[in-house]
Amino acid sequence: MTAALITLLLALGADPAEDLNCLTADERAQATLSAYLLREVHNTHEHRAQLSGEELTDRVRSLLGIAPLSELPEPTGVDLGRVQRETYHIDRLVLKTPTSVLPGLTFHPKEPRAGAYLYLHDSGKLADEAAMTEIEDLVAAGSVVVTIDLRGQGETASECSGRSPDRAGCNPLSADAQLASLLGRPLLGLHVEDTLAAGHFVAHYQTDEPREVHLIGVGQSGLTALHAAALRPDLFTTVTLHNTPRDWSSLIGEAAVGQQLTDIVPGALKLYDLPELVELLGVERVKWE
Repeated sequence: MTAALITLLLALGADPAEDLNCLTADERAQATLSAYLLREVHNTHEHRAQLSGEELTDRVRSLLGIAPLSELPEPTGVDLGRVQRETYHIDRLVLKTPTSVLPGLTFHPKEPRAGAYLYLHDSGKLADEAAMTEIEDLVAAGSVVVTIDLRGQGETASECSGRSPDRAGCNPLSADAQLASLLGRPLLGLHVEDTLAAGHFVAHYQTDEPREVHLIGVGQSGLTALHAAALRPDLFTTVTLHNTPRDWSSLIGEAAVGQQLTDIVPGALKLYDLPELVELLGVERVKWE
């Protein structure tokens, strides 16, 4: 019996002493706690429904530790040179804000069409083979694609407490997440702030009229993408999410939750879950893959 099924049975009113007596005492205790948490999460839905979209957006922004959106400074871009490929070129750049320095790459087709993509990946701007294939396909179709290292990724990654980043169990973002939490700024909020800055750059780069920006997030970076788009639906036209959790509530009771700890927002489930963010943006503008 899986931890998720145990949690569901308890949440539906199963008696741990009678209906789940096949479990060890430790398993029953864990499942009981998970079920209690799940019931508490569902009890908040009525309160969430009382908030307007504008109120929810403002409270999510505040919970993430992000300044009022009108006060966020515009990023500046520094050109670091060009790499020429057969059918496109890559410009190396750095985006700078008062609180972050974000290395990035822009992929330019010879004849770009309207609109552009901002691509977020847990491994940073260089991503992996599957992501690079997707990026090259977008460029081949005529789209400009911008990839960046969110703070703590890629060139800005911390070391893994003396362990190699490619070793099992090593998450370079863990120390950053703990420090950010101690400072009252969830790491997810900082990543959302980076994404808003990058989105603004993409929308306004070398154009008089803002272009459409399509956002892609892979893995946990999909959480960043979804939050950013929900806060600024005027900036991001669509969001595509790869291998990203559809909600936080379903993770309750799971035996292993991967690297979720780096994306914890204290108090979030008292206010919202990921489906509420989808509603803020518009279900038709979000694609899960």
